[in-house]
Amino acid sequence: ALGSAINQYSADGERISFIKSKQRLIGQYMAQTLDEEWTQARGMEVFAVGMDVSYTEDSQELINMRNKGAMLSDAAVQQGYVAANISEGLKDAGSNANGAMAGFMGMGIGMNAGGNIMGGYQQNPQYRQQQPTQPQQQAQPQQQAQPQQTPAPQAGGAAAGSWTCSCGAVNTGKFCSECGSKKPEAPKKRFCTNCGYELSANAKFCPECGTKTE
Repeated sequence: ALGSAINQYSADGERISFIKSKQRLIGQYMAQTLDEEWTQARGMEVFAVGMDVSYTEDSQELINMRNKGAMLSDAAVQQGYVAANISEGLKDAGSNANGAMAGFMGMGIGMNAGGNIMGGYQQNPQYRQQQPTQPQQQAQPQQQAQPQQTPAPQAGGAAAGSWTCSCGAVNTGKFCSECGSKKPEAPKKRFCTNCGYELSANAKFCPECGTKTE
């Protein structure tokens, strides 16, 4: 009767790990199973059942493994577990009897392997769903620098090195193309004979030292 009651208990979707808190429910299953035999034949009815459940060593190991796997399926727990193991590894590497360098080399290999594992986790859609959604930053459109346009020379403007003749024609050569007049020579620069200061065309005295220029 007890075996039939437990079998019905499992068939109804109840977890076996909760059986200690479901003893009244087990009693109901046993009452249904023993209805004819105990109630009608002996006048007895089962209201509650007291029992204690223990697992074999192999079963307990499987349960612990299953619980640990379920715990580590959480993304935050995974990161904390990896961080704790890295901290322990760094501490052990520092106290390595063969030298800290050998320990840290081993740590580097292990961390590379761990990084590959974590990378595989992050590619898992279920892992990504557990991550808190980050606010998407709207990228500001970058303003591209516009090339500066060189202002075009104005039409009719004097070209570099050109000169205007007395007749009004603008020329670039040594003689006027309109009247044939010679290009006027540029005034010669004057310098003070005392201090070497450059003088204007009509200066009679040096503005720097006061020396008379004429």
